[in-house]
Amino acid sequence: MKAAFVGFCKRHRNALITVAAVLGIAALLALNILFPYLVQKKARYIDMTPEGLYTLSDEMIDACGALKGDITVTFCADPDNLLSNYEARYVYIMAMQLANRFDNIHVETYDINLNPTAVNRFKATSATRIMPYHVIVSCESRYRILSAASFWSLGDTSTSNTDYYSFNGEYRMATAFLSVSSVTEPVVCFAYGHGEKIYVDESDAANASLRELSDSGHSAFYTLMRNQGFKVAYIDLDREEIPDDCVLLVMDSPTADYAAGNPASMTERTAFDRMHDFLSEQNGALMLFKSPEVELPNLEDYMEYWGIGFRNGQYLRDDASHTLSDTLGTRQKLIATLIDDESSVANAIYADVVGIASSPRTVVENSGSVYKSWINDYVGSSGTENVTGEYHEFFTTSPNANAYTPAGELDSQTPGTYALGAISLRKRNDTVTGNGYYSYVFCAASTELTTNTYLDNRAYSNYDILFATVRYISRVDEYASMELGGTSLNSPKLGGKPLLKVTLDESGNKRYDENGIAVGYYSAVTSGARVAWMTVLIAVPVVAGTVTGAVILLKRRNR
Repeated sequence: MKAAFVGFCKRHRNALITVAAVLGIAALLALNILFPYLVQKKARYIDMTPEGLYTLSDEMIDACGALKGDITVTFCADPDNLLSNYEARYVYIMAMQLANRFDNIHVETYDINLNPTAVNRFKATSATRIMPYHVIVSCESRYRILSAASFWSLGDTSTSNTDYYSFNGEYRMATAFLSVSSVTEPVVCFAYGHGEKIYVDESDAANASLRELSDSGHSAFYTLMRNQGFKVAYIDLDREEIPDDCVLLVMDSPTADYAAGNPASMTERTAFDRMHDFLSEQNGALMLFKSPEVELPNLEDYMEYWGIGFRNGQYLRDDASHTLSDTLGTRQKLIATLIDDESSVANAIYADVVGIASSPRTVVENSGSVYKSWINDYVGSSGTENVTGEYHEFFTTSPNANAYTPAGELDSQTPGTYALGAISLRKRNDTVTGNGYYSYVFCAASTELTTNTYLDNRAYSNYDILFATVRYISRVDEYASMELGGTSLNSPKLGGKPLLKVTLDESGNKRYDENGIAVGYYSAVTSGARVAWMTVLIAVPVVAGTVTGAVILLKRRNR
């Protein structure tokens, strides 16, 4: 039988070679189709990076396995462009691997250059700009817009070195997943009990007892918080502790002061004790909106500790070009002047809004003024920490404004520029770990900023300004798994996947082990492993083909 088979092969040698060639070509075509499918659809990669950039860590898998709800990662460029872009490639592949592993994680791609309206549902404000290499993480109505570059950490930015030193993608992606999912939904707490304005949604059964305090005229401010992905809660600061998952405390238009002492009917801790722990120890943020006619000595005294003072008993009037209407009344609808100084925190918050060609006006009605209560910016120390503070005007009048009493009497000698609102930030620098932790206090001398009148009307930029402010000062990065590492300003653990040079030299940034010994240097992604693998992958088929051809040639000559 063997002899018959050999004879058959000899008689039909040419036909068999032809069939083999056809099958080989068909196999190559199949591989050409299969490989892109495995790469783009199934994220099947050989991880040739020594840092394991393409390999999901066990911590990332565990963190994603605990997620509840469906999460979608939306990319704004087509897969070919994503894979060819250095910053986006690793993020896209990581997302695809997660989508293939978990049923509740999905990936979608749009080419927004061809279809710019495809992601309009994520443009919460008129200032929202979505670019081709933005990554959008969404869950139900909550979402986060991130740039592909934000998944990386740069080297020493104080020098000209701008190499990436770590891929922080797992931490950033987990942060986004956790901040939009219901598992760790961050909370904004609205204070009540001292005349503050709150809105309680009809579907909120847990807070049904507070509905009698609900003011429908403030529903838009509530919706703004929900659009940020926050859970809304309510707190009586005289009697309740601020929860650990609270990222922002709001005091909207209080009319009665908080007690500095402890009446017998209250707990041992005062509202100020709770606020101070929240701001100073938990890196929290506070927003206070106060009427110029309401005097709250204890609360105002605490705000002065944070650098912001209120001028009570006066309303501001501006010239006709800086008011919504040229009325003669004392209480005007002022068109706020936004800060254009790039070194200001306020400008950093709303730069995108003022950058719009036809930027809408920010209107502040019935406003008084605030001022810097510190003689100089705050500097102090506590234990192993150095503490620094900064005061920044948030928006102002024109230089032609005057102050008037509620009765309409002139209360200022000469026209000038008044601050309608201000923001104070405080940074705690840990001298042992080198980490920095931020707290923010925002104050406005008007109770109209949070009403539906301006927040529901997109002809004004009020919604955009407040939306950007809330996003900026809220510490949502705390909701990532610390085991994944991260470079969040408020993250106690730095890390990610450090990138190592193949040849270690002292031109990069040193990486240290737990004993403080330098074991490597951060720099751009190593190419050594990739070159070695590609050499093998390319050389093997070529060598195999050459050897096969040589064997066939020798056999033919020796027939």
